This record gives sequence, C-alpha cells and structure tokens, in this order.
Amino acid sequence: MLWTLTSGEPVFDAAGRHTGWRGVSHNITGERLALQQHQRTASLLDRLLRASPDAICVARFSDGQIRFANAGFCSMVGR
Repeated sequence: MLWTLTSGEPVFDAAGRHTGWRGVSHNITGERLALQQHQRTASLLDRLLRASPDAICVARFSDGQIRFANAGFCSMVGR
C-alpha cells in the first residue's frame, strides 16, 4: 500500500475554462506505517496496564494530576 499527501489547485485559461490541475504529492507511507505501529504498541500497553493485578497510577509531577489509574490502584485507594 502507498500513502500519499496531495495538495493541488485547478488551473483555468484566460477565458475561465478549467484546463487541468497543478499540485504536488508526497509519499507519506513511512510516516503512516510508523503511526500504525505506534497505535498498536500504545493499545498493547494500555491493555497490559489495565489487566495488571498490580496497582498502577500515572500522575503528573507538576500538579499531581492523575493521568491513568488501573483497577488495582482504584481498589487500593477505595475508589
């Protein structure tokens, strides 16, 4: 499969008739494949963290905001 990103615009002659298109296409297959792999990896990590019997919590250091907590953590803290 080939992924492309294309940008273009119509071209008109002096009488205003459409005569064609002018544009460019870029091969973005590598970027799309990398994104798909990243999504698969993120999904696997999410499933592993949620399924773990251990208490797992991810919080932001700057303000302590909890970004993720699995069932084990919620059970441990009574939520």
